[in-house]
Amino acid sequence: MKMRHAFGLMTAAVVGVSGIGTVGVAQAAESEKSEPSSATLQQISLQANEGVSDLTGQRSTDAFRLFGLNWDDPTEQLSGDVEARTRDAQTGTWSDWVRLEANGPGGEENGKGSRGASNSVWVEPSDGVEVRVAGAQKSAGAALPKGARLTLVHPGTNGGKGTDDKVGTGRAGQPPIVSRAGWGADETMVPPGTEPGDPAHDPEYNPDVKAMFVHHTTESDTKYKCKESPDRARAVQKLHVLGNGWKDVGYNFMVDKCGTIFEGRKGGVDKPVLGAHTYGFNRESSGVALLGGYMDAKAARQALSAVGSLSAWKLGLHGVDPDGTVDLKAGATQKNHYGKQFEAGKTYPFERISAHRDGTDTLCSGDELYAQLPEIRRFAKEANGR
Repeated sequence: MKMRHAFGLMTAAVVGVSGIGTVGVAQAAESEKSEPSSATLQQISLQANEGVSDLTGQRSTDAFRLFGLNWDDPTEQLSGDVEARTRDAQTGTWSDWVRLEANGPGGEENGKGSRGASNSVWVEPSDGVEVRVAGAQKSAGAALPKGARLTLVHPGTNGGKGTDDKVGTGRAGQPPIVSRAGWGADETMVPPGTEPGDPAHDPEYNPDVKAMFVHHTTESDTKYKCKESPDRARAVQKLHVLGNGWKDVGYNFMVDKCGTIFEGRKGGVDKPVLGAHTYGFNRESSGVALLGGYMDAKAARQALSAVGSLSAWKLGLHGVDPDGTVDLKAGATQKNHYGKQFEAGKTYPFERISAHRDGTDTLCSGDELYAQLPEIRRFAKEANGR
């Protein structure tokens, strides 16, 4: 599951300390509300100050389409319920409150400058935001890790060509994959505090790929037009690099609801590129994310078929049958969503096609998509002619 090389906006925020404390984003400077042509990122600092009123005003921002929380230490977790809502730029209507929760430990296992991250949320074009801490915390600040900030991303209007709301039929073998150039990836983007050309930004490679981990990218959101898919891919890149501090998109591949497959992390779609998608198990796997959120909505058949075909091809490059199980070595000591304990250095059985929550404590890939994993495995078998 389970969200321009300079930051646009850095403002202070406050949290009330009793009942429901609203993290009121401090007033932003007035700016044009039109959607930007180039991708943009804003970050708003969230700080807990005792003795401040629970209620604060709803605040204006520059235009954005994707948001999520970030904080300094990727091993630190949110300890309370943090919620946000946004203002529609066209209608001025405020959305319902959406919960933001830690998306498991940091994705880059050895990434310098990696940060903690929540789930991300895709919204209609928006120009206002409000954040609150809800629940019974005696101190609202207890819910906020050090360096907490809200990251707002707009992918820009100049980007990839987009896709039609239907899927073509691919040949056997490698399925059709939209290149990074096709969706408008910014190949000059590097994490904050680093320089272009640093060898640390170069792709790293695993010895092979033994398993596929399935993800979703946002909270429940499946009503988008597939022509928006390149926009979503660019927003993911911006959030992962400038928000999470990763070297590139965490996922190796992304798939939209119409079944179009997009190249994710650079390095070659046919190569065992090390991703940042399933903490502790990135070293022996590849990650594919469905664009959208699947906690409450089922993924479309064409999307499941695309993930199955992609998995069969990707695993087949390494002589691996997508059916059955495989033992993977844990790279971190942690529990998964179901409470299973992993110890670093030990091996554990996984389905060849598993979900993010199988390896890490996260809600990703969503309840409904998780229930559809058997269908993805069936499509993978069919792609292998079985």
